Amino acid sequence: MSADFNFEMFFSDITILETGGKYKLVKEIMDKDSIKNSQWMIRSNLTLQHREGIAGFNIHFFYNGDLYIADYTPSIKEVFYNSDLSCLSVWSQENGWSLPKITTDLVKANEKYWKYFWSVSLVDSQYLDEIYEDKNKVNIDFEDN
Repeated sequence: MSADFNFEMFFSDITILETGGKYKLVKEIMDKDSIKNSQWMIRSNLTLQHREGIAGFNIHFFYNGDLYIADYTPSIKEVFYNSDLSCLSVWSQENGWSLPKITTDLVKANEKYWKYFWSVSLVDSQYLDEIYEDKNKVNIDFEDN
């Protein structure tokens, strides 16, 4: 955990729990227990608790270090005061996983919301990368939400 953030994470998957979520350790276990050269994926529910509240995620951890957010229930709806994704982003990178990526379905369900977090590099999205080529030129407008 980073000194700048005070949060706790609770995972439902035993391999993630057993390894403290460290990618290298997860990979060792999964590669040992899987068919040689297999492309494994672990699904885990995550409860994230911090000073603003409690958030829920469904996370997919992949063999290559990618971490995808497949579902998300925020602790607070307000984008600019929401620490959920900051906490997850710090945790994932400190533990050897990628910057959290968002599934295309999740982005399409609320593009304006995710566009903000993508534009400030708290999450990554191939879908948004394809639509908006330059994060620095993206207009974030929440007036009509």
